[in-house]
Amino acid sequence: MKLFLFTVSAFVASVSMVAADVSMAGYGRFGLYYNEGSTGNNSRLDQRFRLNITGTTETDTGIKLKGIIRFQTDDGPRGRSNVAQRSAALFVVSSGNFQLNIGNASGLVDSDDVIDWYGYGVGVTKFAEQSTNFIIPITEFSVSNDEARIPPTARATYRFEKIIFSATYTDDAVLAKNSSGDELGGTSESWEIGVGYKHDGLSFGGLYGAAETPSGKTNNYWAVTFNSTIGELGFSLLVADSDIQDDIAYGASAKFHVNPVTELRVVYSDNGMDNYTQSGAEVKQEGFYAIGFRHGLGGGITMAGGIGRSTLGNTVGDLGVIFNF
Repeated sequence: MKLFLFTVSAFVASVSMVAADVSMAGYGRFGLYYNEGSTGNNSRLDQRFRLNITGTTETDTGIKLKGIIRFQTDDGPRGRSNVAQRSAALFVVSSGNFQLNIGNASGLVDSDDVIDWYGYGVGVTKFAEQSTNFIIPITEFSVSNDEARIPPTARATYRFEKIIFSATYTDDAVLAKNSSGDELGGTSESWEIGVGYKHDGLSFGGLYGAAETPSGKTNNYWAVTFNSTIGELGFSLLVADSDIQDDIAYGASAKFHVNPVTELRVVYSDNGMDNYTQSGAEVKQEGFYAIGFRHGLGGGITMAGGIGRSTLGNTVGDLGVIFNF
């Protein structure tokens, strides 16, 4: 009898495990980070651990449902790590070529559906990307503290052969808070539309969006990117503008495979802003440029590092390892 009960219990447990499709994935990284312009210590220990938990299921008619939450811990001043924070939920509904993301969802700038906003970042922390210091609004799937209230975002995507159509809408986003985290009043809505093309190492796309600002005005913005791969060389180009920029912003990045496990990377970013206020004084901004490398060590582990010059003329660099799981 005991053997029978044990067998039945084991069978039920196995059925539950098969029926519940829950997976975990993420990455960890650690290393050294240096910024000549940092207040206090110029160098610190960098560390991050990210874990995504995904639950999926499917209806009898083939509609797939997915829920995702994230846990993440990062370094702070002097390399001190915070206690892992968590995200609000992201829900995904997909059927055939159509997909709908709801909740704590990324907008078109961050999602990589129609444009490549970040390009080939330099360093283990990717301290330099082709969009570094750009000021276009970004809605992203991210972690936050316990008191945070995440405004709902909906992103619809339809893929027709090699063409991607996508649109987003975010409602009830808090426009401003004081130093204590209290809302100062006013919420906003934002929207984006975009179209992209991806095929055989070639991709390009563009988006247009609008978001309310704390002053009550509407900030209209747009961005276009072009990506291609030629042999061992891959490159990405980004152009963007918004109502609150001084000029059009430009960015470019590239990677070159020296061998199957080693690549060199370069980045240039001009955020379209003329000046930056620092300690009450205006400082003229310059383009952010950097060069770095990535070297695969096997087992999903990569060593990466780089050095560059920030928009304020400070030397920035890092070196460390990142591993995926």
